[in-house]
Amino acid sequence: MRWTALVEGLEAALARGVDDIAVRLDSELVVKQLSASTGQECGPGALHARAKTLLRKFARTDIRHVPRKANAAADAVVNQVLDAHR
Repeated sequence: MRWTALVEGLEAALARGVDDIAVRLDSELVVKQLSASTGQECGPGALHARAKTLLRKFARTDIRHVPRKANAAADAVVNQVLDAHR
């Protein structure tokens, strides 16, 4: 789910003409996989590759980990959106 949300968010940002993007994720593993400079495939295959491809389309990117307990406001918004679509 994290990878799908990331890819959809990046696609939406590009569609809106965003050049510089700051990505905040509560998954330290995903941040490390995105930041890996190796050519090795990480994460769930196609979604990882798609996210890396999309990130290269931005002029500047800033990807950081935010601990889940420091991200309560964003979690509340996401839960509202998810509840509305159920």
